Amino acid sequence: IALVLFVFRGQLNFESNQKSIKIWAYAWLAQNIIMLLSVAGKNAMYISAYGLTYKRIGVYVYVLLTAIGLILIMYKIAKAQSNYGLVRSTSFAFMTVFILSTPFDWDNMIIKCNQDMKKEIDIYYLLSLSDRTIPALWDMKDNIPSLYDRKLFELRLIHKTILS
Repeated sequence: IALVLFVFRGQLNFESNQKSIKIWAYAWLAQNIIMLLSVAGKNAMYISAYGLTYKRIGVYVYVLLTAIGLILIMYKIAKAQSNYGLVRSTSFAFMTVFILSTPFDWDNMIIKCNQDMKKEIDIYYLLSLSDRTIPALWDMKDNIPSLYDRKLFELRLIHKTILS
């Protein structure tokens, strides 16, 4: 993005006879979007193998924000927008994403996603989530296959419930 901003700064941004450099810029930005899709696919594979975590949600947020930035760069090149206009529209888009993500109860979504998986559950990670998850954690204790892990989970959950 910084390279494209550097190349399409000043008067070069507004000249119409720069078709070849614009085509190369679009191709390069499209390649970056393809790499973002690859990152999103790898993240989905990690989630299916190891469960949902805050960091994996963060990877999706990063991919979304980067894709928005790349699309806005393409728009800047197509419409000969100034760098200030790009910064303003990107800031607005990023703030919109952050504001729209606040009403979600991410902790309970993580527990629900990991509970629906039929794989081994990382009980220590789930116990580290906020106290809002205590009812959901009590509901999932019977899904822990190992008797030892289930008893340990119950003890830690009782401790977490008392401290909350």
